[in-house]
Amino acid sequence: MDAQKEETIRYLSKVYLWMFFALIITGLTGWFTAPLLLQFLSSPTFQGWSSTVQQVALFLPMVMWLVFAWSLAPLMRRSGAALITVLLILFSAFTGFTFSYVFAFYTTASIGLTFLIASAMFAAMSLFGYFTKMDLTSWGPILGMAVLGLIIASVVNFFLQSPLVDYIASGIGIVVFSALVAYHTQTIVKHNVMGNEGTLEDFREVVIGAGFLYIDFINLFMDLLRFFGKRK
Repeated sequence: MDAQKEETIRYLSKVYLWMFFALIITGLTGWFTAPLLLQFLSSPTFQGWSSTVQQVALFLPMVMWLVFAWSLAPLMRRSGAALITVLLILFSAFTGFTFSYVFAFYTTASIGLTFLIASAMFAAMSLFGYFTKMDLTSWGPILGMAVLGLIIASVVNFFLQSPLVDYIASGIGIVVFSALVAYHTQTIVKHNVMGNEGTLEDFREVVIGAGFLYIDFINLFMDLLRFFGKRK
C-alpha cells in the first residue's frame, strides 16, 4: 500500500471515529432526556397551552437544530481545535435533545433494529463513495435541492399531520440521505490535503467531514424509523 493511500485511510478513520463519538453523545442525551420530555408533555403547564402554542413549542427545537446544522461547518472553519470540539459536542447533545421523542414514542427493539439497518446502509454507501470511479460532484446541487424540498415538506406536514405525506417524505429521504453519504465520503477524500496530517487544518477538515456524515446518518436513521418504526 502506497503512502498516499495509507494517509487517506488514516484520515477517513479519524472522520469515522469523530462521527461515532458524536453518535454516542446523541444517543446518551436522547436516552436521558426522553423521560423529561414525556413528563413535560403530560404536565399541567403544557396541557394548559393552546394547540397553536403547543405546536410552536414542539417545532421550535427542530428549527433551532436546522439552523445549528447549517451553520456548523462555517463556524468550525473559523475556529481553533478546542472550539471545534466543543461545537461538535454541543451539536451532538442538542441533536439528542431534539430527537429524544424517539425513545419516548418508539419501541426499544424498533430503535435498535433501525439503527442496525441505518448502519449497514451507511457503511455500504460510504464504501461506494470511496471506491467508485464515478465523479459524484454533480450529485451535490441535486441532493441539496432535494433536502430543501424535504425540509419544506416536513415543515408543512408538521402542521397538516398527514401520515401519507410523512410516509412519502420519509421514503424519499432514505434515498436522498443514502446518496449524500456516498457524495460526502467522496468529497471528504478529495478535500484531504496530502502531507497535512497533524495540523489544525487537517483536524478541522476531519471534524467537519465527521459532522457532514453524522448529519447524513441521523437523517437516514430518522427517515427509516418513520418509515418502518414500530410505535409504543
